[in-house]
Amino acid sequence: MATIHRYILAAVLLFALACLGPTLGVFNWSISSPIKLGLDLKGGVHLVYSLDKEELKKNYLKNTARDIRAIMKEKKYAIDSIKTSDKIEVTFLSARTKENAVKELALSDSFEISQGEKNITFILKDETFLRLIGDATLQSIETIRNRVDKFGVAEPLISKVGESRILLEMPGIKNVDDVKALVGRVARLEFRLVSKNSSADGVKKYSGNEGEEYYLEPDVLIGGESVADAKVATSQYGQPEVDLSFNSSGSSLFAKVTSANINRNLAIVLDNVVYSAPTIQEGITGGKARISGNFTYATARDLAIVLKSGALPASLRVVEERNVGATLGEESIRNGINAVIAGLIFISLFMVIYYKKSGVIAVCSLFLNLLVVLACLSILGATLTLPGIAGLLLTVGMAVDSNVIIFERIRDFIKESANLGVRVTPYEVIEKGFARAGSAITDTNITGLLSGCILYWLGSGPIKGFAVTTNLGLVATLFCAVYAARVMFDLMPFGDEVSI
Repeated sequence: MATIHRYILAAVLLFALACLGPTLGVFNWSISSPIKLGLDLKGGVHLVYSLDKEELKKNYLKNTARDIRAIMKEKKYAIDSIKTSDKIEVTFLSARTKENAVKELALSDSFEISQGEKNITFILKDETFLRLIGDATLQSIETIRNRVDKFGVAEPLISKVGESRILLEMPGIKNVDDVKALVGRVARLEFRLVSKNSSADGVKKYSGNEGEEYYLEPDVLIGGESVADAKVATSQYGQPEVDLSFNSSGSSLFAKVTSANINRNLAIVLDNVVYSAPTIQEGITGGKARISGNFTYATARDLAIVLKSGALPASLRVVEERNVGATLGEESIRNGINAVIAGLIFISLFMVIYYKKSGVIAVCSLFLNLLVVLACLSILGATLTLPGIAGLLLTVGMAVDSNVIIFERIRDFIKESANLGVRVTPYEVIEKGFARAGSAITDTNITGLLSGCILYWLGSGPIKGFAVTTNLGLVATLFCAVYAARVMFDLMPFGDEVSI
């Protein structure tokens, strides 16, 4: 049985070393990846965005007005006009139509509603606006996360700050302009019909991406929320384009729109610029469309990323911008490594001097502990930050503390046996010491693990980095102090007495 435990310990050691292969630059494999350094160690981009609340409100009112127009059209209620500013005002052709229409518009939960003779006015409630801001901020965070993932950054920090601000930190990225250009783009995609009458009610003039002019109808027939996928393609002339695929509801809607408007021009509008306005030859049931324009491969790729990751609900304005330089990162790395090395040296010397051969076991257990933690970080593809290094230092202290508890319980048992005049073998001494210390070590580490889980759950950014390394260290300490150290005692030649 002892031989099996030795093989298990050797297998853990070899596997941990193999997991660190990519980090050490020895080899690469699929199980683990190099441990990446965070913004405070590697340098990178630090941005704080603020959501444009007025634009958000304006967009919400416009969308609501569009829905009202669609409902009234479906119910065949004649509308004179719909105006939006900081409120929505719907004017009907007759008072009777207004009385019938108001029953169809169930908007009282979100709007204060007032009525005139022929008109209805909708004023957005304050609580509704606050809810919109909160939802839009969370939606923006997810959209930003999808976009920055394309940069290949491991664990970018993206979090909500205050009511409508978003913090973005991207380690290893040096060109802040590229980040701002891709992250801050609204990318509002719309499909609108080109109007047959440029002077008709609600028709607006739009510019094309090559300087053309288009007069488009006010109704948005299909929006960017219907897009399921977007990717770069090449036209028959070798020019980069963007292929769109719609989701199931979008495909059905696209088929309906194209079938009902054959021989008309359907404009593809992105951020209020018309990229193309092809003529609908027949109903398109495949759920696919293509945006063509004067693209380079890079601009087509960025557009595809933005469309695929979703549109921002409103514009984001950069209110804080900072580049963290490599000099600070190198200094932080050097200081952190020096702190870990110094702590290891002093603790190792103390343990060997004070506990003799048992101290050697404690040092070996400590190094195995750190090796296992780093291997786990490599398997998880985690990012190491200064708080993470602090967690490693805490792991060193807690691992040694567990060994000290075991050794002191062994000493206590040796003294008790001597006082009773009972001669015990080294095996009995070690077995009894580990048995007495086991419950205390387990309880302490499980309590610490629960605290670490709460830190990870409620914390963000640096707090999470600290919690990850601390939790891994606690689990590794349980394995190394209770199991690995016990196996090492069997390997250590103590003779007739335990050297402690």
